[in-house]
Amino acid sequence: MNMNKLACLFLPAFTMIAVSAIALTGGFGKTVEDNGQFIVFSLYMLYPAVFLFQGFVCALRGYTWIHPMIISVLAYAVMILMLQLQNYTYIISYIAAFAIGYVLTTIIRKARGKA
Repeated sequence: MNMNKLACLFLPAFTMIAVSAIALTGGFGKTVEDNGQFIVFSLYMLYPAVFLFQGFVCALRGYTWIHPMIISVLAYAVMILMLQLQNYTYIISYIAAFAIGYVLTTIIRKARGKA
């Protein structure tokens, strides 16, 4: 399995699990507030960007979208359980970010192929 396929399949999953594990061990600061601030940053900025990148890579390499999405959604569920968060609605914006990356890249590839 090459690195592009690994990035397509596991990048958001690895990012979410790694950030959760580091936050649980206090790796982002000495206080709970410091770790909480990074978790909030990750929920609002980092994870949507990683999902967008995943959609971009999958479409650019011509991979199907279903397997990466299933892996990422399962990793999100694991992260929610690890951090004991109560809000599951962020996944909707993450799926939307993935879809935007995938669809825009697919449209651009088709447009460039016709030109």
